[in-house]
Amino acid sequence: MFKVTRHSAESMRKHYRKYLKNEELLYHQLKGLKQMKQIPDLVLVNTGEWQAQTQLLAQKLQELHHRVVCTSSQDDVNATFSFLVDKMKKFCNFNSQQPTPIRVVLVGGESYVHAILRPYVDQFSQKPPDWQNHIKFYIVPLGGHALVRYLASIDSKYNATFNDQTWKEAFEKPDSSTQLDYQDVIGKISSFVLSANVTHQLPIAEAMLTYKAKVTDKKSSQTFIPFVGDVRVGSSESANLSVSMDMDASGQTATPPTAALGSPGQLPQSPSSQTEVLDLQIDYWLSSPPREGGKEKDKDKKEMTKETVETSVRWLQVNRLPVSGDVSGSSGTLTMVLVTKEKKQKMRIGKKAKDKEAESKSQTIKAVNRLSCMSKSQSSPLKVTIDGSDWTGVKFFQLSAKWQTHIKHFPVGLFGHTETAC
Repeated sequence: MFKVTRHSAESMRKHYRKYLKNEELLYHQLKGLKQMKQIPDLVLVNTGEWQAQTQLLAQKLQELHHRVVCTSSQDDVNATFSFLVDKMKKFCNFNSQQPTPIRVVLVGGESYVHAILRPYVDQFSQKPPDWQNHIKFYIVPLGGHALVRYLASIDSKYNATFNDQTWKEAFEKPDSSTQLDYQDVIGKISSFVLSANVTHQLPIAEAMLTYKAKVTDKKSSQTFIPFVGDVRVGSSESANLSVSMDMDASGQTATPPTAALGSPGQLPQSPSSQTEVLDLQIDYWLSSPPREGGKEKDKDKKEMTKETVETSVRWLQVNRLPVSGDVSGSSGTLTMVLVTKEKKQKMRIGKKAKDKEAESKSQTIKAVNRLSCMSKSQSSPLKVTIDGSDWTGVKFFQLSAKWQTHIKHFPVGLFGHTETAC
């Protein structure tokens, strides 16, 4: 039986007071925006992470009359997005002209982009296709991740603004001790929002998970999760990623997750490491090259070949981001990086045989249309990291290169399309 100590009770009271304070702040921020006739541009700040930096940054932005909304949980994000969609709906119902595209600035890490992507896909999937023209997202990164590196690779000015050493030192880690020049930071954000007039469409992929939210649950749940970056299983540390993990296929460095989603209603914090070797069965379907002399009517039909891998896996990463520097993202497929544990070999020293330490073998597989993965051990569910957010208790997952509804892309703002070396 769980015993509530004085210390734990006080901790719960502090957590509840903080929750109420955040809820009250969000309520007042949205209430102030609700009174506006026009649909406002918003700056969404994730105050759940980088708290020391983000709370002061939000305050400085508000002082310069930016419309700031502070969010610290997935529920906060969902409520904010619902408010935004309601404002758009009312505008379209009472006005004959199309609304000016709303600019939504996202100040947060990799998992924060994912937290925004989920309600965007969910709510816009229920709206007409032209609604996608009414909104654009501006990603102001806190912490380095694959999406930022990709955007920096196709936009030299974005690279100079948010991928330079000064920005990295300030926002690479939540506990950074670097003294921030808030005037410079806000100047960069303001310049980005005002000058980034190009819309880049990031392709949205789909993950389907079968999982148990709690260990005590008897039945499994199923959910569909959109993602634009990658899906990861295993630990990069146990994979010994010194083996050429710069990913020739996608140009993105395979890195361990920097944030995790403890539960669907909570914004991610720091993930726990999963260092053990996993016995997995992975089925994947590859796009076959077009046959020579094929009939014209069969050109649109994609032939796929199925492959199966049953092995001990240290690290699995599946990327949806296009190749670094590829603006068009024309491949329309996934790229899989698989690091497996090789079998121990006997090494003879004189007359004695000694086990040689197992090595890691890395391989990159391109042109993957669909992939499914399950643990061969019924007692060992998986922890799956999707765009920096953790899902635990996963028995099975399936990935597809395209989202199932008409929402196929996530529109982000850029200064322009100019490839850079970064």
